[in-house]
Amino acid sequence: MGMVGTGSKDIEVKEVFVPERRALALQRCRGGLEHPGAALNQGDLFKVPLVAAAGHPLSATALGTAEGAFEHVLGSFKTRVGTYTGAKVSDFQAVQIKLARARCLIDSARLLMRESALAFQKEPNLGVEAKLRLRAQNAFGVAQAREAVETLWSFYGANAIYTRDPLQRYLRDVQAASQHFSFNFDIAGSAFGTVALGGRYANPTL
Repeated sequence: MGMVGTGSKDIEVKEVFVPERRALALQRCRGGLEHPGAALNQGDLFKVPLVAAAGHPLSATALGTAEGAFEHVLGSFKTRVGTYTGAKVSDFQAVQIKLARARCLIDSARLLMRESALAFQKEPNLGVEAKLRLRAQNAFGVAQAREAVETLWSFYGANAIYTRDPLQRYLRDVQAASQHFSFNFDIAGSAFGTVALGGRYANPTL
């Protein structure tokens, strides 16, 4: 369900020797230039904390899916008429309101994802609370992208259940993408809330 074309596979290896030069301690990738690759690469991209910002390169997929779904529904509804009434669907207030809601969810998701990514880029040596806050913002943005597609689905009608209509693929793909661990807002939100309230968050790789 979703991502059917990725060809993703799990690979298991046993009793394989990994030389030290092929291993990388994540504790050295928490932001800045402590990692060994910094000897050659010192650009902003190589300063971003690897684990804390791991979800950001992936979240754009959910956002793009939501944008695609919106454009598809918008184009379809500009010309669609009711099967039995012949009325222009674009004149229905319920359609207009839900379309606007989806648009605002997508715009909000884009801002959250972009601003949190830029924050990682501008200041790679962030504290734990700041990293968790940005990670929660990104997860929330993905949830908004998913909600936007689900909102579009909710008023699209029965055409959305057919494989010939792209909306069913947009829905499956955004649901599949949002299942990634990095986008679980309950986990990300709990982690930030714990630290913000004075608690301790133990993750040596963050």
